[in-house]
Amino acid sequence: MDIELIYFSKDPRQVELRDFVKEFVARSGILASITETDQPVKSPTVTVNGQSLCDLRKNPRRSGSRMFPSLEDIARVLEKHSWCL
Repeated sequence: MDIELIYFSKDPRQVELRDFVKEFVARSGILASITETDQPVKSPTVTVNGQSLCDLRKNPRRSGSRMFPSLEDIARVLEKHSWCL
């Protein structure tokens, strides 16, 4: 599985999200390549196998709206993709 994270390391919430993804992958035994990009963004971007999390959410928000992904949504998407491999 390929996971891409774009986040701002000076924002504690975004660092918490990054740490959650890394810990979830390790704890679940998912074989994944995690690519991190640190840049000033208002909301982190999580991409799994080329699909952004906002495309994969259970309840997508309206088109073009910014979102701060929930840890629950991230866990659900990672689990789903791990079973699809």
